[in-house]
Amino acid sequence: MSVKRVAARAQACLERAERLRPVSPREALVETRRGLRLVDVPPALAGRLHRLAGHVLRSLGRHAEAERAYQEAARDFTRAREPVEVARCAIGRIDALMYLGRHAELRRVAAAALRRFAAAGESAAAARLRNNLANLEYRLDRPEAAVRLYAEARRGLARDPRARARIDANRANCLALRGRAVEASRLLRDARRTFERAGLALDVVACDYALAYMLFLGHRYAEALFALAALESSFERAGAADFRALLDLDAAEIYLRLGRPADALVAADRASGRSEALGLRTEAARALLFGAVARAARGEVAAARSGLTAAARAFRREGHATGAG
Repeated sequence: MSVKRVAARAQACLERAERLRPVSPREALVETRRGLRLVDVPPALAGRLHRLAGHVLRSLGRHAEAERAYQEAARDFTRAREPVEVARCAIGRIDALMYLGRHAELRRVAAAALRRFAAAGESAAAARLRNNLANLEYRLDRPEAAVRLYAEARRGLARDPRARARIDANRANCLALRGRAVEASRLLRDARRTFERAGLALDVVACDYALAYMLFLGHRYAEALFALAALESSFERAGAADFRALLDLDAAEIYLRLGRPADALVAADRASGRSEALGLRTEAARALLFGAVARAARGEVAAARSGLTAAARAFRREGHATGAG
């Protein structure tokens, strides 16, 4: 097959994957891999296919595979002599590294990319990267730092309503932690409408998940359980395994609040297994914590103590001072 035909077929795979990504990430992944199986794909096009595969794998909760895909994309763009595109790979890569708990590496990768964006005048790309750095601060339970970074990111994306909606959805989580649930819910509903208009199904369901969690924060525990359970089939269809683990984790916490330690233990153990399988180390630590609390409530003191010790150790490894405390 001629180089021109290979490039045309690979480009067609890329375009089909882009169309499929919002509605069926698994089918989008099949298309990116079909394009990458072609022989002698031009390096820049291979980079775009690998980077899109990284995006799709992240949406499926497969963060270790996503991180490898972003590295492959960066190597392709290096061969193509496109340094700004190399830096763009860092935007998604640092998000994957966050979930994998590789925070020091994440900060090094982010700093190098920000320098490249500054030199190239790529303010929108820098804003997207800062949004993901804000996600790390939120994950480490530092909402004040996260809110500052989200504000910086939002200013850099004035012309991209979808990106701003994603930032607002993230910002809502921080506001909820600071007791501003009404404002957080408004932001989530506005973001949800933007995603619905754009046909971004997984983003819509992610907003529904966050709104269900708002019910929990408002002490409406039974309603929160029903709302979370209603999302299971949506996340299963989308293949979003990380959200599936979060549903179990939230259910464990709610069952504890309802005084149902047996149900909490089942949900925590399920969340632990799913989180470990996906390499979600902070979620796995939270599952250990909730499981230990459930065991304590059941009078299983030795098992509870062991679980709490393991959870504290896991939180310390993640640099999560609140969780360890």
